Amino acid sequence: MSLPVLEQEVAEATPAARRRALAKRLANAVGHGAIPIAAFAVLYLVETSMIATRKPLWNDELYTYYFSRVSSVADLWRALETGADQAPPLSYLLTRASFGVFGVGHFSIRFPEIVAFLLFCLCLYAFVRRRTNQLHGLMAMLVPMVTGAYYYASEARAYGLVLAFAALALVCWQLATEGAHRRTALIGLSLSLGLASSSHYYAGLLLVPLGLGELARTFVVRRVDVAVWVAFAGALLPLAAFVQLVRAARSYSSAFWATPSWHDPAGFFAFLFHTTLNGRLRERDVILLVIVVAAVALLVLSPGGRWLEDWTRAGLLLGATVAVPLVGLLVARVAAGVAVTGRELAVVGAALLVLAAYLALRSGPRRPLLPGPPVHEVVAAGAFLLIPLVSVVVAMTVTHAYTARYALPAVIGLVVFPLAFYRLEGARPLVGTAVVAALAIAFLVALVPREHTVSLSAAHQRRTYRFLEQNAGARLPILIDDSHDYLELSYAPPPSLAGRLIYVADPRRDGTQRGLFELSRIAGLRVYDRRRLSTLRGPLLALSPRGAATWIDTKDRWSILPTLRAQGRNITTRALHDDKALYEISTSPT
Repeated sequence: MSLPVLEQEVAEATPAARRRALAKRLANAVGHGAIPIAAFAVLYLVETSMIATRKPLWNDELYTYYFSRVSSVADLWRALETGADQAPPLSYLLTRASFGVFGVGHFSIRFPEIVAFLLFCLCLYAFVRRRTNQLHGLMAMLVPMVTGAYYYASEARAYGLVLAFAALALVCWQLATEGAHRRTALIGLSLSLGLASSSHYYAGLLLVPLGLGELARTFVVRRVDVAVWVAFAGALLPLAAFVQLVRAARSYSSAFWATPSWHDPAGFFAFLFHTTLNGRLRERDVILLVIVVAAVALLVLSPGGRWLEDWTRAGLLLGATVAVPLVGLLVARVAAGVAVTGRELAVVGAALLVLAAYLALRSGPRRPLLPGPPVHEVVAAGAFLLIPLVSVVVAMTVTHAYTARYALPAVIGLVVFPLAFYRLEGARPLVGTAVVAALAIAFLVALVPREHTVSLSAAHQRRTYRFLEQNAGARLPILIDDSHDYLELSYAPPPSLAGRLIYVADPRRDGTQRGLFELSRIAGLRVYDRRRLSTLRGPLLALSPRGAATWIDTKDRWSILPTLRAQGRNITTRALHDDKALYEISTSPT
């Protein structure tokens, strides 16, 4: 075709055709090549490193700091045998290595998790990209950035490492099951699971979604893949090697600060998708919406998902999809006494109706569904969403310790959304581009409150230091009457406060108190046993909640001041600071 003819065709193109061509070029620019991945990595590393550098170290991270700073690996093992921090050794070893490269600081202590979370996102991209296209891989990569999981990208604890190794294990399993680089994939699968279990004991639960996925594959191909099941054993080998550490950790379970409840599995999704829309979306609204949307996504990915191509069957099935959850909520309210409000019925009903309307309009032979992933991958992805339930079952029956972040690998299950969206809209790149852009904008918008929270935290710590410097004089010891406040304030105080901050612990009370007491022996902190208060005879100051001297100790609220008053000490208020007061405590009577 000659150039003049081509120019004439372009000139005669209709406005609609030109818009479609522009949309296609835009989608190609976003969804092809290494530029979007590189842009994401640069933005992520810059922003997360800034947060990691500025954010003060909090209680749990300081356990990582002190355990990683012991003299040798042998000393680290002995420290872990105390059970003061209930985790395997890998995260501490990686932190030690980071200290050796970058020196000791806020960035270096969080560097392993920064890199790990980036690896986690790239693995989600690779898993979804293999079954869809780059555009939907970008969706999978961006989804965790707009959830509560992103917080753990800049926290010096093992959760970011577990996410990385879990996602890497999923990619290796995907490759092994389709025979791509099979030997390397099997080795990678076993190593990834082993590294995950070496980072956190609850990472052994990764065998649940992967095992269910492999069982589904066995049912489909009617053959047991022995090599894959052997590779799964990689998750169990570290647990056998760390049996002594596991016993030490379990000794804290009876007094662990976070006890499990059967309400926790649903609460995980409120933790993951917490909202600031006070008065509009509440936690239970968020939980119900996430469950509804995830159920519809799995329905789209099911082998029978082709029902969407017949609007009659689609309408009937979607009508049932709307009715069943609503009826279930009503039964729960009437028969089980669950407090289900009309508002929640309206929220779920509206969400289901919107989804039903969209899918009904989407159905029809003119827009057939694109190919979906193999059924065993759908089962595995969906089963990741069950990890909160499995974690709570294990906690209720075995460990007696649970908090939502233990189930964090469940965020991997969110890959069902881009996978389902590809089947529905993958033939229209402009729609996918819009979703990717929306996720990127949501992440950028969320940076504002995140940065604000970091600034507030750092400013609050600086104000507390200034308050103590201005009102505590220069000689008396200062009792910090809160375990978290003590650990955080004693990490790097101003020279005028160095060596003066103390804490009184009650190791019999709970695991937090016992752990801090053990940590004081490892790190050389000034923590006194409450049973030996006679050693604190001289006058001292105490930073405590206002009115703490008159409290009656309860499970959730206790202070050392009533005990000191009962000993006959005189307690007077010297200065006030926010919700706390600086008290002056007289010499103990002889």
